[in-house]
Amino acid sequence: MHLKKLYPSAFGLVLMLLLIITTISPVAGQAPLPIQHIVIIMQENRSFDEYFGTYPNVNGIPPNVCLTVNASTTQCVKPYLETSTNPEGASHTWDAAHTDWDNGKMDGFVWAAKADSNPSNVMGHYDYHMLPYYWTYASNYVLFDNFFESVLSFSLPNHLYIIAAQSGGYYTGTPPYPFNFMTIMEELTPSKISWKYYYGTNLPGAGITNESELMAHDAPESTFNDYVDPLPHMAGIVNKGLLSYNVNGSEFYTDVQSGTLPQVSWIVPAEAVSEHPTASPEPGQKYVVTLVNTIMQSKYWKDTAIFIAWDDWGGFYDHVPPPQVDQYGLGFRVPVLLISPYARQGYVSHTQYEHSSYLAFIEHQWVNVSSLTDRDKMANSFYGEFDFSQPPRQPLILNTNSSPHWNGSTTTTATSATLPTETSTPQGMVIGSVIALAVISTVSALLIGYFGFRKR
Repeated sequence: MHLKKLYPSAFGLVLMLLLIITTISPVAGQAPLPIQHIVIIMQENRSFDEYFGTYPNVNGIPPNVCLTVNASTTQCVKPYLETSTNPEGASHTWDAAHTDWDNGKMDGFVWAAKADSNPSNVMGHYDYHMLPYYWTYASNYVLFDNFFESVLSFSLPNHLYIIAAQSGGYYTGTPPYPFNFMTIMEELTPSKISWKYYYGTNLPGAGITNESELMAHDAPESTFNDYVDPLPHMAGIVNKGLLSYNVNGSEFYTDVQSGTLPQVSWIVPAEAVSEHPTASPEPGQKYVVTLVNTIMQSKYWKDTAIFIAWDDWGGFYDHVPPPQVDQYGLGFRVPVLLISPYARQGYVSHTQYEHSSYLAFIEHQWVNVSSLTDRDKMANSFYGEFDFSQPPRQPLILNTNSSPHWNGSTTTTATSATLPTETSTPQGMVIGSVIALAVISTVSALLIGYFGFRKR
């Protein structure tokens, strides 16, 4: 009896490879998980301890903290519950940040603020009485207590990391306009992934705060808008004709209502609602809630991840020494919230993140977008904070005219009954379907190859 040696035909091998590749390859612009829209709402200049340092079950303000007013005295200032809605914060330059940090001792916050009219205010913190909306979101969705700004410095370099995972070496002083390094927008556009950068966003109908702010958007000198919207100064954005996607924030509301919200949105505020000291957190909260409500009451809620974040620490105390991953940062902890129908419920995430993590998440969702730098390549992405086994949760609409009553057990009921009829597939089902299709296609291809075999 002779054994038959079988060899696959060339046709069979090629067909097998094509079937496998087309089964597991994503469609351009299609996210692998049921998150089809990412919205990054970026507020201004607050530390984690200032906003959530007394929130339950977080790495919050430790007991017996008292920071000396300078290095040569024992006179010190303890953290206290802030009752003012307009604390001035303190200097948050590169130099001030390093004084605050003090090589990881985290004891220089009052020293760095000594030139301000009330340096002790940097030790103030809020609780749910002043931040009822944010604490309600935290108790219903995800709060991050290990999220750091990217640069140990002020707003502009951190906003550069939010779009480019680098600041081109810039960290202080006069910005070296134009910036000549790649942004993620320059990868999204050729990959057919839609995006917009909404600047000067305000409550509906308010537009940009005043004419001077509108003029400042295109002014050569550094202004509030320049710090939070660097796109007009990005050489690649300008030269590739992408500045048309850098739009007045009022378009956000019309885009949602007209069904044209892009897949990726950055939303930066008008100064009055930015929470930038001395701007009060009260109008900032109502503005942010209005943005979130707008999405929740639209068809986009079912597949959107909303990040509410703050760009830098504003000079306010935080007790956690930031990991030093390179010569620029990381910087101090900042508050971040994740809101989504698939967000884990009342969850505090202790995973380390930084502003480059937003880009990592975008890149991982749309896998034809590659990393820009080592920062976004190494940054953690946001998957542990989602639960795709749960049905998409119904929206939590908050009333901007009536503050919610916060308590530690406040939650929402997980149900899809009030959601649009079109639903998303949980992660496990997506992955399982891909694997199943790959197995079926492989078996089919092998059978085709078998019948293309020849004896030898």
